[in-house]
Amino acid sequence: MNRTKKLIALNLAMLMLAAVFPINALAQIVASRYEMRIPPWDDYMMELMVELFTVSQHGTYEFAIHSYDQQGDDNDALRIFRHINGEYDFSGMVSPSQVRQQNSFTRVFAFELEPGEYHLAARSPYGTSSSSVLMLWPHVNESIPLRTTTAVSSNNNFGSVRAWPATAKPDMEVWLLPYPEDGYTFSHWEVTSGNINLNVSDWAQTFIMPNNDVSVRAVFAVQAVSQVSVSVNNSAWGRAFSDVSSAAEGWIVSLEASPNPGYRFVDWEFLTNNVREWNWGGQSGTYFRMPNSDVLVRALFEPIASVTTSVNNTAWGTASANHSNAAQGTSVTLTASPSAGYRFVRWEVISGGATLSNVNSQTATFTMPNNAVSVRAVFEAAAGNAITTSVNNTAWGTASANPSNAVQGTAVSLTASPGAGFRFDRWEVLSGGVTLSNVNSQSATFTMPNNAVSVRAHFILNVDFESASAWALEGLSRAIQSNLVPQSLQSHFTQNTTRAEFAHLAVMLYENKMGTIHGRISFIDTNDVNVEKAAAIGVVNGVGDNKFDPDDTLTREQAATMLARLAVAVGQPLHARQSTFADNEDISYWAFDAVGQVQGAGIMEGIGSNTFAPQDQYTREQSIVTTLRLFDYMS
Repeated sequence: MNRTKKLIALNLAMLMLAAVFPINALAQIVASRYEMRIPPWDDYMMELMVELFTVSQHGTYEFAIHSYDQQGDDNDALRIFRHINGEYDFSGMVSPSQVRQQNSFTRVFAFELEPGEYHLAARSPYGTSSSSVLMLWPHVNESIPLRTTTAVSSNNNFGSVRAWPATAKPDMEVWLLPYPEDGYTFSHWEVTSGNINLNVSDWAQTFIMPNNDVSVRAVFAVQAVSQVSVSVNNSAWGRAFSDVSSAAEGWIVSLEASPNPGYRFVDWEFLTNNVREWNWGGQSGTYFRMPNSDVLVRALFEPIASVTTSVNNTAWGTASANHSNAAQGTSVTLTASPSAGYRFVRWEVISGGATLSNVNSQTATFTMPNNAVSVRAVFEAAAGNAITTSVNNTAWGTASANPSNAVQGTAVSLTASPGAGFRFDRWEVLSGGVTLSNVNSQSATFTMPNNAVSVRAHFILNVDFESASAWALEGLSRAIQSNLVPQSLQSHFTQNTTRAEFAHLAVMLYENKMGTIHGRISFIDTNDVNVEKAAAIGVVNGVGDNKFDPDDTLTREQAATMLARLAVAVGQPLHARQSTFADNEDISYWAFDAVGQVQGAGIMEGIGSNTFAPQDQYTREQSIVTTLRLFDYMS
């Protein structure tokens, strides 16, 4: 910003800060010298020092700002405002009557002030990066000259020196600072003129400027150095060095170690007992402060030996170690993994003299010695255990396991295959304690334990009994389970039975008892093999003209006749008996004997009120249940 804007910003900042900074009342400035440190220049001009002071007599008063680094042409670093009625009066700003730059570090402001209270606002000059010092002198109507401090080195090659500030008013504090070059050290101060008191052996000094010039000299001397020697515990294992081979007291010396392949860095060892300050940072981050005597330090390395694992047969299993190379004292873990069909037997130490925690365990540990170690895992073929499968009814389905004999850890697959008219329900683990992947799936798996396993597949009828009458349910279920009902007749149980369907039921019963029917009698209106078989064993006849009329519905007296003929065909004819139904006169002459036989055997009954209703239709569930009754009668 330009000078006008800077001044406006300064005034506003002073107004704000006067309200928030504590006001420290000064003594009358004619009474004593005042010194105040102020922070470095800030572009936002917030680092201001605000003070309240009192003037007791009219006169010209001098103020000086001394900065640590060179300042430019800055006349806005100091402002004075009247303090009227206990308030800060911005309109009462007093401009300096004179501003002069005594040297590149000091700027003097002169103000003509009337008696009264004033606010002093000061900041470091523009561009200064270090803090400054504000000085007030109790001199009225006179200008006190600056005095000079001349500081020189005894040998510019050995070091340099600085007096700060180099020029100062009397009574001002002056600093003396020596800066020795590498390899040299500060020795003492010599006062060549100026009559000041110094502690000549102290490195940094201050004194109060007298009313005359001062001249001092810093004396430097060659700094004594000591040797740094770095060695290793075995030169074949690695090398080590320091960043310097010699150093003066107080210098920081860095160490670095580099192990050879097959070895590792362990530690640093100081062979001389004179190092008091050091920082351990491993093989490349360790350093120490140099004492005033020689230092001997040694890098310690150790070999990293190999760990080799093998097996007696690579097809039987694998072996591994968690460290392929390890230093002495390292804990090493061995792991053996047998292949399917094999088992772990033991560990063998081939070389290296290691002691294993448990040679018979698949997981073993040992402590690494100071040499390579070789171990071998021994496996052998494992005798498998049997997997037995069964079913709740062999007529309802089959079950199998693959494999049927397995060793521990083998994945075993189970398969259930339901027979016609049945469906899979669930698996049941009978023994062996295994967990199946899904007990409700026809295909399931489990992991073979170290023992035999037995599982059973459960099947149930795949029949919709919702269409059946309540009285027929038990008989229908038993007939289907006894394999007496073809799949095509396991539904729609209350619909009427056809002649061909009943022929099929008759053939199922006959072949269940007697075996396969090989004979055939054909008809011109059907090629149903079951009709041909039933005709061959004499259970059914045609209706004339070499026709069978397969789709005609069956009557009750026709069913009685076919059941009686079926008993004869099987070789177990029903006993003769006179029918006792009230409607006997309605029974056809050719069916009369058969109705009496099935009534007497308990195979067919009336429909109520002691009537048989011989011409009524015969339903599918009646056909199945009476076929089952004949089956039970013959059994």
